[in-house]
Amino acid sequence: MYFIKIIMKKVYLVLLVFSIFPYVHAQQTTKAIFHSGPYTHIGDFNPSDGSYSNLKSVVADETNPSDFIFDAKNGRAIIKDKKVGFIFCTISNNEISTKSFRVFNNIMAPAYIPSTERIVCLNVQKEFNGYGSNEDNLFFSSIDVNRGFTENLLKISDLSFDDVSAPFYGKTIVKDRFTQKDVEKDVAISKAVFIAEKNLYMVMARDVTGTNRLYKIYVSSPSAASMVSARCEYNIIDMVPIEGTDYLKVLFFTKAGSSYELKVGNMHIVNNTMSHVELISYINSPQIDNGSIQYNTDQTKLYVTRYTGTHTQIFSVDPTSNQWMSEIIYMGNVQFDFGFSDVYYKTQTLADLIGFYPNPSSGLVNLKNNTGIVPTSLKVYDNVGQLVRSILVEELSGELQIDLSDMARGIYQVRVEMPGEDYIGKIAITH
Repeated sequence: MYFIKIIMKKVYLVLLVFSIFPYVHAQQTTKAIFHSGPYTHIGDFNPSDGSYSNLKSVVADETNPSDFIFDAKNGRAIIKDKKVGFIFCTISNNEISTKSFRVFNNIMAPAYIPSTERIVCLNVQKEFNGYGSNEDNLFFSSIDVNRGFTENLLKISDLSFDDVSAPFYGKTIVKDRFTQKDVEKDVAISKAVFIAEKNLYMVMARDVTGTNRLYKIYVSSPSAASMVSARCEYNIIDMVPIEGTDYLKVLFFTKAGSSYELKVGNMHIVNNTMSHVELISYINSPQIDNGSIQYNTDQTKLYVTRYTGTHTQIFSVDPTSNQWMSEIIYMGNVQFDFGFSDVYYKTQTLADLIGFYPNPSSGLVNLKNNTGIVPTSLKVYDNVGQLVRSILVEELSGELQIDLSDMARGIYQVRVEMPGEDYIGKIAITH
């Protein structure tokens, strides 16, 4: 059924989809999960018109899944169940085989790294606090999807599970420590993004002071990571990288009188500034369950979704201007994912992300830093290992320049000190 509504001199096309049972779709664009009653299905989905087909039941579950990740290259889908953990699906010629991986701790904000076949996420675990009881603590963790092995990489000391329990982003299921019953809680934490070009995991969460903070975690290896965080002025719901740039497309909301505004903007990865902000929709509540923003594979289309509790709003957004273009409504819960570009299947190292140019140089050398994390200092050593220059990075800068014009001709070693792993490179001075 189609109908036209006109608001503020714009024509809005809204397509209502009333059933999860398939009808003929115009174009297979991506995979999606559809939740109806106690069942979750996977099928082909076109978010431009809401059409779908080839639905296959994968699991019986009474709760809507909280996350869906699709690895198109390897035919793998990962579903984050709100209760038991992850469900891994292998898709071949529309046939689906599944296996479940139970995580007995509460997992939030998962992101997938195809190059190492690992999920990175926030992991709430009970630890003995030294005072006769256990308490919930928050870790950044890595999960091997083939072996089901979980490794904690960082403990996030300025966050606790209670601190992120506030009404925005979505809901999660936790077991009450006194009654041992499942309790649904609102969670003040964004969906996570992993930027393969920078080996960078990012998530926004509310800290112990009630302040929104953007956490940037550089994943240097499957078993090592380092973290920085900064105050965030935005109530972020989800983020997606604009490939080949230092910007993210960000879905967030702001308070507007008695209601809220759902918006899209471009946020700079290093200094967290927002630009090209556009209004997408007015909403009555900051509860944005399963809200998402994502590109299609070649980043020519941009979609924003929001599940209201009864239906999923899917907004088409201009990928350049961020302006609202059209909306369809799916009567039920649908989550879709286009998969990953080729860069996500290549292992990145610090040598790929940090370097110096021009090199050789007559004295003025620029630092290339594509990690998204600002270094703390730079130290320059001569060919016998003596420290000849120490540069403290006190302000955020898009590009750092080292002046070695007063140095003698020769080879110098430069240590770029990062919050975690340091980078060491060489510069040839030729003057």
